[in-house]
Amino acid sequence: MSAIDVSVVIVGMNTRQLIVNCLNALAAADWAGYTYEIIYVDNASKDDSVEVVRRDFPHVQVIANTANRHFCPAANQGSQAARGRLLLHLNNDTEVDADAMAPMIRFLDSEPRAAVAGCRLLNPDRSDQWSARRFPEWYNAILGRRSVLSRFAPESAPVRKYLFNPHFRFEPRVRISRMLVRINIHRGLKAAKTP
Repeated sequence: MSAIDVSVVIVGMNTRQLIVNCLNALAAADWAGYTYEIIYVDNASKDDSVEVVRRDFPHVQVIANTANRHFCPAANQGSQAARGRLLLHLNNDTEVDADAMAPMIRFLDSEPRAAVAGCRLLNPDRSDQWSARRFPEWYNAILGRRSVLSRFAPESAPVRKYLFNPHFRFEPRVRISRMLVRINIHRGLKAAKTP
């Protein structure tokens, strides 16, 4: 069993203030005794993101790429360095609420058949981001989340079915912006090739 419960992987490029805010929020979170490590993968920032993280957050493992490897390869790069039993991919513009981490970890610990957990996303004004969606049907191409037709008929049955209500407990698809996954499941997946 790993001594680290959660490996947090964050990818960034030229987003110094976002990564600082993200790391400060993680430090302020109530981890309820769970242990964690943070891995920041920088995609060749031209600003001082790497220097600031190394100076102000010495506990963060920094992987500084000399070229932009793009998001998915960089996220996989961070995942390969992870030592935790759970892996949290977190977008660098995310600021976790103080009470967000422990319930997600407890959920995966209490549900052995679950491989992935996600949480509700809120906008800066605390309104729902409506990030939960079902797997799309053919008609979601014209009545999907960002469809012009959906703006005219936001309460239509196909739109309501596709866009989950934020109060539902389970969603079949979890976005990488806040995806907590068992490390053995993640490592068992075959990585997509990037040109």
